Amino acid sequence: MIHYISIYAILGVCINLLYDLMISGMDSDPNSEDFRMTISERIIFGLIWPISLTVFIINFIKSFHK
Repeated sequence: MIHYISIYAILGVCINLLYDLMISGMDSDPNSEDFRMTISERIIFGLIWPISLTVFIINFIKSFHK
């Protein structure tokens, strides 16, 4: 059971890292720092990352079909 929890937590940290890297890559946008998350938002995001990832992928695919 601990094995699954640790994998879930590691994936949450990796998703947070990818999000931060995307924000850092938006250097040309002056409002990119407005998208940074606080520590409490990072913890919540780390716990519910499957929902956030699903919403992101759906919206990402929709943006290509427009």
